[in-house]
Parts: sequence; C-alpha cells; structure tokens
Amino acid sequence: MGDLSHSLLLRQIKRVFGERPIPPELAPLLDAVDEAYRQFDTDRALLERSLDLSSQELLQANADMSALFRAFPDQFYRLDARGIVRDYRGGSMTRESGERVLGRPFQELLPEASVPEYEMTRARVRLQRRSASFEYAASEGGGEAAFEARVVPLLEDQAVVIVRAITGRRRAEASAAALARVGGEIAATLDLDRAMQLIVDSLHALFRVRRAVLYRVDAASGALVCRAAAGRDDGIAWVGSVLGPGEGVAGRAVAGARIAWSANITTDPDLPMPAWAKANAYTEGYRSVLGVPLISRDTVIGALVVGDEAGRFYTEEEKRLLLGFANQAAIAVENARLFEDSERRRRAAEGVASVGRLVSESLEPADVGQRIVRALTTMFGAQMSVLYLVEEVSEALVLFAGWGPAVDWNQRLRRGNALVGRAIAEGRPISSVNILEDERVSLTPEARARIERSEYQSVLAVPLTAHDRILGALAVGDHAGRVFSPEDMALVQSFADQAALALANAELHGETRAPAPDAPARGAEPARQVVARPAARARLRHRSGPRPAARRSRARLARGRQ
Repeated sequence: MGDLSHSLLLRQIKRVFGERPIPPELAPLLDAVDEAYRQFDTDRALLERSLDLSSQELLQANADMSALFRAFPDQFYRLDARGIVRDYRGGSMTRESGERVLGRPFQELLPEASVPEYEMTRARVRLQRRSASFEYAASEGGGEAAFEARVVPLLEDQAVVIVRAITGRRRAEASAAALARVGGEIAATLDLDRAMQLIVDSLHALFRVRRAVLYRVDAASGALVCRAAAGRDDGIAWVGSVLGPGEGVAGRAVAGARIAWSANITTDPDLPMPAWAKANAYTEGYRSVLGVPLISRDTVIGALVVGDEAGRFYTEEEKRLLLGFANQAAIAVENARLFEDSERRRRAAEGVASVGRLVSESLEPADVGQRIVRALTTMFGAQMSVLYLVEEVSEALVLFAGWGPAVDWNQRLRRGNALVGRAIAEGRPISSVNILEDERVSLTPEARARIERSEYQSVLAVPLTAHDRILGALAVGDHAGRVFSPEDMALVQSFADQAALALANAELHGETRAPAPDAPARGAEPARQVVARPAARARLRHRSGPRPAARRSRARLARGRQ
C-alpha cells in the first residue's frame, strides 16, 4: 500500500480502524480511493478557476454592454408577452429611471394619441415575426420632440422596443425642404428686396429665433447696412441700420470670411457693438448670435445673422443649414443685383436721352424741372427726386421741383445744410445710406422731422453746374439702407450735367420762375408732383460757384469712367 495523502481519506481510516493496522487486502482499494480524491480536488480547483474566470468575463461583458447602452442615444425596453416592461436600458438621450418604468405596461409610457398605433405595430410583429416601427411626438423641454419606436420580436411573444429621438432628423428634412423651397422662390424673383426678405423670413421660421437679419457691404466704406430683417415685428425699424467694419457678429463674420458666434453679444468683451445694436438686443431679448458671410465670386458681399435668447447653442447641423442659406442668399442677391444694374442702365440711358432732348427744346423752366426729377426717379427706381436752385441774393437753396409721394418737403434750406448743401459745397456727388444717422449731415429739427415722416432716408445728391456755375443740386432718395455705388454717382452726375444744360437753355426761353401751386406740370401725375411756392423764387442767373471744385468733380468722375 502506497502512502495515503488525502486528508479526507485519512480521517475516514482513523475513524474506522483507530490505532489498528490496515488489513493488507484493502491496500489496493485505499490507494485507488486516495487517487480518486486527489483527482477530484484537482478537477474541482480547475472548475472553480474556470467559474471564477467566467464570472469576471461576464461581469466585464455586462459592464461593456452597459457602457454600450449608455453610449447609444436610444432607449431599450424588454417587454414580456403581456407588454410589461421587464428590463430597461436608458441611452444618453433620456432622463428615464428604471424604477419609473419597470413593471409598467409600455403603452403607459407613450402619449395617449400614439397608443393605437403601438398596439397595431405590436400585433403585426407577433403575426409576422419581423421588426416594425412607428413614430410619435411627445412634449420635451418645453417643446415638442419626435421619436421613432422599433419593435423587435423575441421568443415566446416577448419583444424589445428601441426608442430613438428623430427631432434632429425631422428638422434636417424640414430644413432641406425649406432650403429647396426658398431657393426656388428666390431664383424665381429678380426683385432684390423681395429675395432678401424671403431669406430672413425663412431663417426666422426655421431656426425659431427672435431675430434674423441680412446685411450688405457698402463697397465705399466697408460698413454693413441692414437690408432685411424678420422677427417679432416686420423689421422695418432695422432696415438702414449700419454696423461699422468689424462691429457685431456680422462684422466679425465678414472680416474673417467665416462663420462667427457669440454666446452673449451684450457682455462679449472682444466684440465691438454700436449703441443701437446693444439697445435692440436688450429690447428684443436676444443674446446668442450666429452669423455667416455672404460670398459671391470669392468676394464677401454681406452677412446673414440669427439671434436668440442667452444660452442658445447652435448645433453643427444648424451651422451647416445657415451656410446653405448663405450660399442661396449670395446667389439670389448677386443675380438680383445684376438684373437691377441692367435695368438701371437701361432706365439711365432712357433718362439721360430724355433729358438730353430737353436741351434742344424750348420749354418753360418749371416744365423742364419737373421732367428732370421725374426722369431721375424712374432711372433709379427710387422713392423720390428733388431739385433745388440757389437763390440769387441769399444763396439759400429753394425747392424748384420734386417727384415722389406727397411729402411736405423743405421749401428752403440753408446752403450749408442737408446733403444737397454738402454736395454743392464740395462740388461732387455725396451719398448716405441713412441721412438721419449720418454725422456728416447737419439737419434742422424741422428738416429731421420731415425726413422721419417720409418713405426715404437713403439719399444721393449731386451739384448742378453749367459753364462752371453752381445752379443748384439734384437729389434722389430711397428707403433707408439702399447703397448708391460709385457707378450710380457717376451716372447721376452725368444726368445732372445734361439737366443743368437743359435748365440753362430754358433760361433763354424765359426767366426761371416758380409756377403757381394750382398749375401742375404738363404730363405729370398731380398727386405725385411737387413744385415750388411763389414766395420761394430762384433764378438761374446767380453768382458763380466755386469753379475749382466743379472742375475737380468732373475730373474725378472722368477718371472713374475710364
């Protein structure tokens, strides 16, 4: 008999035999039992090791699975055959807790209106043993969110329901549809103002923001001029507002030719803001502002901006959407501008030709003046045009003719006041996108009040000169924010030169005099014509103006046309 070593066998032998010797015939049996015990211990140790490893692996797998569930944005519900939630895993999109949903029928977790569709989907899955899905909407975070629920069949009529938020997808689909619709609308119109308003209206509705604004770059100054706005009102008060170069989020987007954002424009230390822009932000309650440049043919021509309450963060999807609108807007603005330029050139040619014909005609001066302002208004598609002459003795500017809405224009202006006065003083064309906010222009309280009541604040004024004499000035006005380009200035100066010759020629026919108020000019619409009063007489024979300034103006314009 070999050495018996297993402790359990030794205890059993001692209990049976005590101190007596073990019979020799039992030795083979006891050796076999001892070997079996030792093999069993070895096998059990291996099994325990295996179970321990399996347990660790299962725990790790469970942890990995839990992390995976948490990483997914979806919610997972395991339902028994009766539709009761038996297990639940919440993804990153949810604030659900397992205690709140476990043991409840799944339909109780759905909006009441979507329960019938869930029940039909569950029945179809049971019958066909294939996955099926349905969509529903639910309130979330003060708004409405969209969800998709996919029902996956398991054994014994159990199922897993995977709920995924699809609000972003729905918004992206709506955004793409809106972008396509707006693109079609703005492509169908060559009206620049209408195209720009369509763009901001669509942005305001799609982004659900407090304000959407479109700015255009003034090529002469580099400033940004608001051309369209949408928000809680019609945005008219915004049109014509001016941001200096680099001011506001729009200025930052234009300067960098890239998307720009500020979490709070009222407290951003690195964002220069004019007083009017900060006042609007406080009044309308927007702080978080996103802007993108409008780029056409590698040139920044403006910016699109949306603003909402503080704390609004714009997603990458929203940024891509705004960039898409910016591309559409740039194309629309450029196409409409080209069409507008073409139309203006056509009207300009007709206008200059019509005024040129007046040079060879013998007409009453009042009739000549009325034809001049009417042709100028038509040429620019503007709201109004006005003609002032320099009074012989006082050198004040006296209203001689006007065309446009029945506005109570200033009958007399001091030569140093208003934009027409500056055009005469400097002997060159001068423009302003908003004459009420232009620091170069001196306005009397009465004149300011008159302009505030009118439909125009953007003005282009040019001096009228004939044979180096300053006869007066012409001005054309339109809605606030309209930008008159250098080409516009050269064009209206050319027109003014023809008009001055026509007026000088009319002097040969008879002395320039103010017609009576009840004598409308021939061919004009009485409701839209304005003529000077008898007390405000002006003569074409007057003191000569500053000849050097007039010559310099013509030289500059000639260089600009080369």
